[in-house]
Amino acid sequence: MLTLHSRTDSSLRSAADAARDHNGASTSLQEVAALLLGFSDAIENLGGGHMVRLLVLLALLIGSCIDVAAQSEIQNLLNEGRNLFYGARFGEAVRVLSAAEKLVDGSTSVADAAWVKVYLGASYYAVKRNDSAKKTFADICKIDRDFNITEKEFSPPIVDLFRLGEQQCVAEACETNCSAIRSAARNRDPDQIKKAVDAAGRCSCDDARQMAAQVVVENAIDNYIKQQYALAQTQFQLAVELNPVLRFEGFGFGKLLVTANGIGGRLFVDNAFKTELKPNEPYESPVMPAGTHKLRLEPGAAGFTVVEKEVNLESNGRVVVILSPQPATGSTRPGAASVDAQRKLQTATIKPRVLLDLETGNQIGAGADLMWIEINQIRHLIPQRRARVALLPPSAVFELITLDQLRRVSYPEGAIGAKDQPLRAGMIIAVQTADGSFAKLRIDSLGTSLAIRWIVYP
Repeated sequence: MLTLHSRTDSSLRSAADAARDHNGASTSLQEVAALLLGFSDAIENLGGGHMVRLLVLLALLIGSCIDVAAQSEIQNLLNEGRNLFYGARFGEAVRVLSAAEKLVDGSTSVADAAWVKVYLGASYYAVKRNDSAKKTFADICKIDRDFNITEKEFSPPIVDLFRLGEQQCVAEACETNCSAIRSAARNRDPDQIKKAVDAAGRCSCDDARQMAAQVVVENAIDNYIKQQYALAQTQFQLAVELNPVLRFEGFGFGKLLVTANGIGGRLFVDNAFKTELKPNEPYESPVMPAGTHKLRLEPGAAGFTVVEKEVNLESNGRVVVILSPQPATGSTRPGAASVDAQRKLQTATIKPRVLLDLETGNQIGAGADLMWIEINQIRHLIPQRRARVALLPPSAVFELITLDQLRRVSYPEGAIGAKDQPLRAGMIIAVQTADGSFAKLRIDSLGTSLAIRWIVYP
């Protein structure tokens, strides 16, 4: 517990009051010195650990006071220098603003630091020290890249010189950033290259980017050979960002979405074990090379045959695969029937403004549930009569959607298709028909006509 003599306590209180009063006010170095004297009586009556604590507190307080005093001094000098500049006393303006420039540090506001440079550069120009003016203007973009002046504030020659300084600053910064890209390329480090490229921003750095792109391509090919496909894909994409003329036709990638229908089991892709599939739960593969892949499902229940299937995976594609184990000869398959057993799959290709009855498949208008139409180049699927439609998430698998799931869907009023979510191939839509049935519908293709498939559950 720190106990002070009355004299010490009074002196400390006075010093603390002075420190509090300086906050937000103009504080000079003389006032800081006076504040130091205010602590002197308190220090005289303390010793040992108490004095150390007080000195630490005093050091922190003095640092704060000096910082505020310095910033206040910069503002005072900036105001004085600005007045001298507009009063055509340019030599004096250079002297005052140079003093302000020396006080600028990391704690100075960006606006104050930039305006000190602006008026100092303008004053240098006025006294015909153009090189100093240009150098001073060039420093401004290091403080604020977007800082600007106009001819409403300064004469055209000063604005032109400011632009030259800005261009010099940007060129120097870009050369530093381009050098960092080249250095990262020499280190053959794609992660370091990516960071350097991000830092370069709008800088062109064409030669450095091409050099880096070649390094990234070589890394990507190495990772492709090692079957680290996700990393290879990321690096190929980075290489194209660095050098857009590059093309990698033989190095496409995609994913498989595989579902075991009714019976789960062990999934193999190209004879390599991938995962244990659970019944009716889609499995999304890691990134894989484009091309033909052989899938094999070894059922987890006795009495079912192995399922084998070849699929063609296109570059940037996502292929949905349903593997349905079948009972071996003489076996039964209790509880494992397809979700669409005994349901009729219907397909149609319809032209704009045609009315479609989902129950019958008729396109003659009577009993219509849906119509598709294009309005202002935006395609809409519009429910008719009392029908309702709802867009299902991209993860939905058409073959696995059940009647119970369709019943649980919330069906809003209105059409599907908007500027921010246009109709597209692959969309899966839940429908509550005008007659009260439920249906699932998939858009297979979309052009001058709409190709769809659907199943109705009465």
